[in-house]
Amino acid sequence: MYIKIHLTHVDTGIGAVDVDTFSEQRHKYKTPNFGGITILHEMDDGVVPYFLCTASDDYDITDQPTEAGVVQLSQSEWDAITVPFDANQQLLRYDSVREIRNESLEMSDVLVIKSIECETSLSQEFKDWRQALRDLPNGDTFPLTFPTPPSEVTEMIDITTNEQYRRSMRSTFMFIDPLPAE
Repeated sequence: MYIKIHLTHVDTGIGAVDVDTFSEQRHKYKTPNFGGITILHEMDDGVVPYFLCTASDDYDITDQPTEAGVVQLSQSEWDAITVPFDANQQLLRYDSVREIRNESLEMSDVLVIKSIECETSLSQEFKDWRQALRDLPNGDTFPLTFPTPPSEVTEMIDITTNEQYRRSMRSTFMFIDPLPAE
């Protein structure tokens, strides 16, 4: 079951659905705490913050007072909120991928310059790794893993690992996350 809950007023228990009251008493609202409901993410429609939540299908929403601001959402209402949200979050993740990729390329440029100055050749593994970086995030699916740097890179510079990459991606919340569960 999909649920939308507003912030709850500390004194009255009323959900923050009245824009005027919320604006005047913003400091008196708290995160709601209803047993059986799992808050997934705080949202903001630009007016009053709210939370998208889930509950088991047998959850009885009528147990909550109407004024608490607990509303059951249909699948289409849920999708109307979460699908565009995830699309935007995906774009933010792609920006993060590009930042991490660019940083890794810049850091490894030192090795390329060194090889030119010393007239030494770079390993094919190194060249392939840099090409894999340049290919990010292009593709049909979200890049689930970060290219593993060759040992010649990890011995000389502190480069992003796949674990750091995934942690960075997960810092941008998505309802339907393309990254595998940990």
